[in-house]
Amino acid sequence: MSVLTRALLAIVLLAVVSVPVAAQTTLAAASAEAKKIVHEWPVSGNAVPEAAPASAEPDATPGAPNVVTAIPDPPPAPTVLEAMRVQASALFQSRLLAVRAVMDRRASNRVTYDQACKNKLTVFAPVVIGLGVAAPVAFNETTPECRTLATEITAQAARIDSERREMLESARTKRIYPGVMRALFDGIGLAEVQTTRQ
Repeated sequence: MSVLTRALLAIVLLAVVSVPVAAQTTLAAASAEAKKIVHEWPVSGNAVPEAAPASAEPDATPGAPNVVTAIPDPPPAPTVLEAMRVQASALFQSRLLAVRAVMDRRASNRVTYDQACKNKLTVFAPVVIGLGVAAPVAFNETTPECRTLATEITAQAARIDSERREMLESARTKRIYPGVMRALFDGIGLAEVQTTRQ
């Protein structure tokens, strides 16, 4: 057998022997890898473990308190009566203040009248009448000053009463409850006003 023939035969034998060895090596490696995967799987069944679902929200900082922001409730709508009170106050505020000023002046005049005029007498210096001496006396209410004061008090009372009636009528046309107007009048001390000096 020639040298060339022997060389070719050796190459063929090496190829035949090397293929099973490589296959056996690959098969052993694959078997070991499979055993490793099976060992790492859960004991219950051979199902492939599912990945944990990703959280939709990022995890909170460890140790940070959970703060819940409360949305405040909207303020309640005003009732019909509350809305009517606001309307009446806006409509009559300036007139009520003017009436209150007249009431204060009238009260001051009443004090002056009661102190100087009502049921008061003025005794003048004695005068000789015939054989006697007399001291003229006059009721203060009949003096011009007291009469003027009394007239002013009466006019102020009439004005207050007139303003009150006009405001009530205006409120009636605007469908404002009488009770709402009474509350406004009570706020400034306005009641039924007598037009007399008593």
